[in-house]
Amino acid sequence: MIRISKEAFNVLQEIIENENVKDYWKKRFHGLSNKDDSILRGCFKELSEANYIATSWADNYPYI
Repeated sequence: MIRISKEAFNVLQEIIENENVKDYWKKRFHGLSNKDDSILRGCFKELSEANYIATSWADNYPYI
């Protein structure tokens, strides 16, 4: 099992908790600062590289 950062783990929990919420990630990414946007995208990348998630992107935000 590949270890992930605490931030990525928190995003994984957020993904699981909101998997049935329509447009959750579109709303989540909207209005983020550049720093927070980069951190969140980095967490998605980390989770993807660790094979915890498979993500497709549309309109510059993830949909699963």
